[in-house]
Amino acid sequence: PGVVLVLGFANLFADGLSMAVGNYLSMKSEQSYYEAERRREEWEVENYPKGEREEIVDIYRRKGFAGKNLETLVELVTSKKAVWIDTMMVDELGLVPDQRRPIKAGLFTYAAFVIAGFVPLLIFVISLINPLPKTVTFPAAFLLTFATVFAVGSLRSLVIAKHWLVAGLEMLLIGGLTAIVAYGIGVVLGGLVL
Repeated sequence: PGVVLVLGFANLFADGLSMAVGNYLSMKSEQSYYEAERRREEWEVENYPKGEREEIVDIYRRKGFAGKNLETLVELVTSKKAVWIDTMMVDELGLVPDQRRPIKAGLFTYAAFVIAGFVPLLIFVISLINPLPKTVTFPAAFLLTFATVFAVGSLRSLVIAKHWLVAGLEMLLIGGLTAIVAYGIGVVLGGLVL
């Protein structure tokens, strides 16, 4: 149990940090990209208003507007610079501003990773305090791992349009495949080293 806990906690905190930093950097990059594109659109509206106005005409024509309605709509949109640029960002570039805070997202990712990752180690913590036979610890860790993966997958149903059972099974299948690959590599490399 001691070796499993040392390796498990080292992996847990390092991987959690990696996931958190990855989430933080990804979100920061998306927000920086959005801001750069917005500045470009602002510049184009200032320096090439005729061409940008034609793009607004094309956007609303594709949405089914024509004639006087199209002209009125284009006049309204282009009469307010912020609305004009917002329209270009969404309808031309498909970009929507992300109001989330990257540092907060990174911290939540880290906390969630550490909490979920601790559950499979729980049996080894218990075994460290009250020794359990290996015939109990490994199968219990295995079951706790898969129960946690299923639970996390099921919780996804709160934010995605899938039934909790389907979301849980989907995550369990993916997690199971990755566990099989990792375990298989361990068996092969363990046989080479030992």
